[in-house]
Amino acid sequence: MQINKNIPVYNLKYTVDLSKLSTKPMESSGISIEEFHQQAVQREFDRTKTLALSADSIRSDLYGSFQNESLNYMDTSVIKPVYLESIDNGTFSDLYDLTSGAFINSFVTKDAFYRDLIASEYKGDELTTKLEEYKQIHNEVLNTLVDTFSKDITTLLNGEEDWLYDDKTEVSNAKNSVIDKNAFKNNILSLVQNQKNLFKSIKENYSDQWQTLMKNGSGINFFHDKLEQISLNSSEDSFLGYENMNYSELSTTCDVLSLMKSGTYTNSGSFLGAFLGQMKLKVDIYLENSNVSDDLKSSLMNITEKNI
Repeated sequence: MQINKNIPVYNLKYTVDLSKLSTKPMESSGISIEEFHQQAVQREFDRTKTLALSADSIRSDLYGSFQNESLNYMDTSVIKPVYLESIDNGTFSDLYDLTSGAFINSFVTKDAFYRDLIASEYKGDELTTKLEEYKQIHNEVLNTLVDTFSKDITTLLNGEEDWLYDDKTEVSNAKNSVIDKNAFKNNILSLVQNQKNLFKSIKENYSDQWQTLMKNGSGINFFHDKLEQISLNSSEDSFLGYENMNYSELSTTCDVLSLMKSGTYTNSGSFLGAFLGQMKLKVDIYLENSNVSDDLKSSLMNITEKNI
């Protein structure tokens, strides 16, 4: 094949009349970087809202409260968290040691979010159906988490398990006091309701931020942190017992038990002695700086001493 080398060349001349070009400056869109970011967040939330309000995603997210997570929407048919698998196969209490009361405020915050979001997205009979569905999920998750938490905490407080050696004996030699699990659980359920009432007032005080959260799903940690801050600042003059603790007392108790459970097994007398001494010192220092009554501090120090 021959290539035609006689390619025509065009010598075109253009002239531009600069006087006809607009010298008017470009107008600003009027949108700040922050507003642009908020719009992007809202578009993403609108895209995922259907998934967020699905029963499976809500159930998974509420159960995730025990890990103190922020909002976490997911298609559980594609990705199923390990904790949700353990719930469904009945091994949750075996796999997870639920001894932190932080799940309460996480659950309360998410509960308020989902209730209000459902109310804003559905109407009429569909709203009634969706709220009934949510109620069943709410009750299931709350009962499971509170029941597991109550069992784990009362087991430790009653000295029914040796947390130093992971010795799963029925009753250890360091039995402290008899705390009724059902009474403890009922108090935790009452505490959850108290936290819901407190959260309602926080929503009212920060209504603009709450509406933003409802609009684009952003900012839930702000409300969780507010609830946590107010809850931990509450105090009582006297300790009314482990079955009647407020949130601040419960948080302190859980922290002390966590300190006592942080040990590692050793059969060395010298190492064990050093560890127990450090554990006692950590508990003492922690309680000295805690915003709880002297009665509770004394009780927790007594439990610590009995178990070392």
